[in-house]
Amino acid sequence: MPFDTNQLVNDPTRTFKDMLNALKAGFWVATPCIVESYDSEKVTITAYPAIKIPMRKEDGTISMEEIPILQDVPVMFTRGGGCTITHPIKKGDECFVVFADRCIDVWWQNGGIQPPFDNRKHDLSDAFAFFAPQS
Repeated sequence: MPFDTNQLVNDPTRTFKDMLNALKAGFWVATPCIVESYDSEKVTITAYPAIKIPMRKEDGTISMEEIPILQDVPVMFTRGGGCTITHPIKKGDECFVVFADRCIDVWWQNGGIQPPFDNRKHDLSDAFAFFAPQS
């Protein structure tokens, strides 16, 4: 197994940077996706993230892995004043998915101001899809 730089040189700054990078690896903000399916009744999509992520294997090599498919992602159509502007969504369409700061489950089910179901933050399961960007 190859040595990590931190194992060879005692560099607290490098160790701190590695810790921050490890923390950021599980912190989701936004990513482009490709629609797999659209449920017009629930106004949600199932989508594949269009960007792979690097994963370190046990032997120290890096492989590019696909992010798991995102399920039941609410679609954000333009709306206000009792009017909603919708458009057809089909398999293969591109969208931009953002991940909420906190768990959206109870709010999504009940509306209004709600306590979080759990303490997850920026999780892949708390996504919203916008259909503006294209590759």
